[in-house]
Amino acid sequence: MIDADGQITFVNRAFAEFHGLPEDRVLDIDLFSTVHPDDRHYASEIFKSSVAERRVFSMEYRKRRADGQYRWLYVHLVPRFAQDHTFRGYIASVTDITERKEAETALRELNAQLLRAQDAERRRIARELHDVTAQDFFALTVELGRLSNMFPDLPEEAQQILIEARALGETALRQLRTQAYLLHPPLLDELGLTAALEWYLEGFTQRSGIRVELTVDDEIGRLPEDLEFTFFRIVQESLTNVQRHARSPTAQVRLTRENGSLVLRVADQGRLTSVDGGEHSSSVGWKPGLGLTGMRERVRHIGGWLEIDSSDEGATITVTVPLHEP
Repeated sequence: MIDADGQITFVNRAFAEFHGLPEDRVLDIDLFSTVHPDDRHYASEIFKSSVAERRVFSMEYRKRRADGQYRWLYVHLVPRFAQDHTFRGYIASVTDITERKEAETALRELNAQLLRAQDAERRRIARELHDVTAQDFFALTVELGRLSNMFPDLPEEAQQILIEARALGETALRQLRTQAYLLHPPLLDELGLTAALEWYLEGFTQRSGIRVELTVDDEIGRLPEDLEFTFFRIVQESLTNVQRHARSPTAQVRLTRENGSLVLRVADQGRLTSVDGGEHSSSVGWKPGLGLTGMRERVRHIGGWLEIDSSDEGATITVTVPLHEP
């Protein structure tokens, strides 16, 4: 229990044992003195603002145990009031969630490994399609052309079959190359994110009819490989969602530097007739699903975070990644 001044007035035995002190000694410690330095400011600010508003709140932070080990704690605080409605402080329940946090970290790492394996397989398949299968299709169209030239006296019906077969081969070759590039565009490795996005958005507009405006700050240049690849996949996934679920004739992709971070925004002006329920669901813009989970994991793996904002004017997906420059 904590009084209106933020002073501990009562703890149970488990709380005292966590700190390695007798129950009466724990009453004298500062609430945040043993909080991990990286979490101290965050926890303190939440505590101060919540106490000022006299509201129920929860927070998670790392706290040093008596043996010197930091443990993750989940703290839930409920305000107490006297019969005359005078604020008396808080009653808090504290749960050690270290094992859960460790399991979440292991799960995130596993997800990251799966995404890396998936991306490596995409790259391998794209290379095989481009270097092997596409070359075979090209050779097929050449041979069909040679066959048509070798037998100019074939009946008109047979010549027409050869012409149509060659046309089908050329169509299949174009589609195969497009799919290979979508799996992993060579431009991403050779010229970087901006060139790859320009190529992708041009093709996306042709396939979908959705006009996409691209804006990239001039000073961004080349980025680390994992950053460029993640941003490209986020744009792909976001625009696929726009095409499938949002009624939007236009979209915007913007990559900027803001306050020491890279910020990617993908916006549309669409409206959905209905969406599945769940987190971030709304009648506008983003439709939740497995794509969102993959996007969040990709962004988390490169040290950033993803936000979704939906309104009557459309939806915006924002990815922010802090830059750690020398």
